[in-house]
Amino acid sequence: MTTLRILIVDDEELARRRLVRLLADLPGVELVGECDGGQAALARLREPDADVDVVLLDIRMPGLTGLETAALLGDDGPYVVFTTAHDDHAVDAFDLGVVDYL
Repeated sequence: MTTLRILIVDDEELARRRLVRLLADLPGVELVGECDGGQAALARLREPDADVDVVLLDIRMPGLTGLETAALLGDDGPYVVFTTAHDDHAVDAFDLGVVDYL
């Protein structure tokens, strides 16, 4: 079975905890880390041993927004799924080539 390696990026700890809880029982899913912002996520993804398939990314965060972070990942980066309560950025997100917007 192939394992899907996921990185969670959200500035709100409660939101990160919820995603961790929702992913915990899914077969074939491995949580590889959590970051509290875009800069931390980019640093994590630049690590030599970074093996991330999907980034679950919030839209509104201090510092780099989710949209800015996704744009900096480039075309060869991991797949991005925005996980946010803010639906007003969906068109911009899909223009960046994200996989989904939840």
